[in-house]
Amino acid sequence: MFSQEEGIADVNEMIQQDRPQSDGRLREVLSELGTACSRYLALNQSRSGVTTGRTRLDIERLKMCQREIVRIRILHSLMIIVYTSLSVSNCIRS
Repeated sequence: MFSQEEGIADVNEMIQQDRPQSDGRLREVLSELGTACSRYLALNQSRSGVTTGRTRLDIERLKMCQREIVRIRILHSLMIIVYTSLSVSNCIRS
């Protein structure tokens, strides 16, 4: 399994080389990103009741990270929709 950075670099290289399977790899990387975000949120929400060792700053930082991850998940979903529709329209033109 690739890290997200390696996956994005792999997709970028595939696109530069005009490899036909680059769109599938991009979908795979985006899917992995969405799954990782969901796991992170689930893990932190299950630990939200535990306050031992957490300062107010830690709690605020966690809330900020959760908001950012929700934004990333929304952008991930939109990118898949847009990318899929662009792929379909490119296929129709061919």
